[in-house]
Amino acid sequence: MKRDTKMQRAKGEMQNIKCKMQNANISEKVFPSLLCLLQFAFCPFTNAQTLTLQDALQSAYKNHPIIQQNDLLVQQQQALVKTANTLDPFSINGNFGQANSKAFDYNIAAQQTFRFPTVIKADRNVLEQKVNVLKAAGAVTKNELTRNVTAAYYNWLYSWKQFYLLNELDSTYSEFEKYANKKYAVGETGILEKTNAKAQLSIIELQKKSAQAQINIYQTELQQWMMSITELKPPTDFTTLPKPLIADTTLLQSNSLLLYNQQQIVLSKAELNAEKTKSLPSPFVGINTLSIDNQIPFTAFTIGANVPLFKNGVKAKTKAAQFGVQAAEKENEKNKWQLNNAYKQAYLQFQKAQQQLNYYQTEGLQYASIILNAANKSYKAGDIGYIEYVQNIKEAISLKANYLQAINDYNQAVIQINYLLNK
Repeated sequence: MKRDTKMQRAKGEMQNIKCKMQNANISEKVFPSLLCLLQFAFCPFTNAQTLTLQDALQSAYKNHPIIQQNDLLVQQQQALVKTANTLDPFSINGNFGQANSKAFDYNIAAQQTFRFPTVIKADRNVLEQKVNVLKAAGAVTKNELTRNVTAAYYNWLYSWKQFYLLNELDSTYSEFEKYANKKYAVGETGILEKTNAKAQLSIIELQKKSAQAQINIYQTELQQWMMSITELKPPTDFTTLPKPLIADTTLLQSNSLLLYNQQQIVLSKAELNAEKTKSLPSPFVGINTLSIDNQIPFTAFTIGANVPLFKNGVKAKTKAAQFGVQAAEKENEKNKWQLNNAYKQAYLQFQKAQQQLNYYQTEGLQYASIILNAANKSYKAGDIGYIEYVQNIKEAISLKANYLQAINDYNQAVIQINYLLNK
C-alpha cells in the first residue's frame, strides 16, 4: 500500500511538472511583449512624479547655467555703473633743496582734475545702457530656452504615445497569434498563417525597442535643458496647445530679439554722445606751498583746464561711433525682415498641421475604430483571410499613428509661433 501511494504521488508530481513546462512554453510565446511592457513602463516610475510642462520650465529657469550666467553678467555691469563718477588720480609732488640760496627750501604742489558733469552723465548713460542690453539679451536667452524646453517636452510625450500605440498593436497581434495557433492545432489553417502571426509579433517587438530608444533620446534632451537627472514620468494626456494669437502680427514687435536690437541702437547712440563729449575741456584746481630762504611758507592756488587742442582722435572715434549706430540699425532692419518671413513660414506650417489634425479628429480616428472592429469580427467569423486581416490592422494603426503625428506637428507649430511672438 505504501509503495502504491508513493508511485501515485510520483506520477502526480510528474504530471504537475509537465503542466508547468507546458504553461511556461505558452507564456514564452504569448506574453514576452507584455512582460517587457511591465518592466519598461513601471519600473522607471517607482519613485517618479508626473512631470508637467510648467515643472520642466521652472526647473530650466532655475538650474540652467545660461540663465545664471546672464544674471551674473547683469550684476557685474550694474556694479560698473558706479565707476562713472570716478575722479582722475589726485596729483601731488614736491621739490626739496637749495633752490634760491644755501638755505634748504621746499615746494609742494597738489592738483585734482575733474570732468564736466556733461561728460560724467554721458559715461553713466553708456554704462546704464549696457545693463539694459544684457537684460535684453537675457530675455532672448529665456525665450529660446522656453521654446527648447517646450519642444523637447512635447516630443517626449509624443514618443511615449507612440510606444503605447505599439503596445496596443502588440495586444492585437497576440490575440491574432493565439487564434492562428488554435486554427493550426485543429487543422483549419496551414503553417503559413501561424508563422505570419508570429512574424508580426516579432516586428512589433523590434519597433517597440526602437520606440524605447526614441523615448530615451527625447528624455535626455529634456533633462539637458532642465539640468536634471531625476526620473521623469509622463502625464497620461497628450493634448494640443492653446491656439496662438496668429492674427495679431503687431505682437512681432515684442519679439525679444527685436527688443534686444532696439536696445543695441540705444547703446550705440549713447556711445556716440559720449564720444562727442570727449572734446570738452577738463577743469582742474591745485594748491602750492613753498618756502624761500627758510622764510614763512607761501601758499598759492591754481585753477585751469586741460583743453584738447588736437581733436583728430576725438573726431575719428566719433565717426566710428556713428558707423556703429548705423550698423545697429541695419541689424535691426535685417532681423525684422527675417522675423516676418519666419512668421509667415510658421503660420503656413500651423495651417497645414491644423488641417491634418482636424481630419483625424473628425474622421480619421472613427475610420480606425471601424476598421479595427470590423477586421477582428470578420477574421474570427472566417469572412476574411489572415492577409486581409493584417492589412486592415496596419491601416487602422497607421491612422492612429498619423493622428499622434498630427498632434505633435500642431504643437510644434504653436511652439514656434509663440516663440516668435515672445509668448
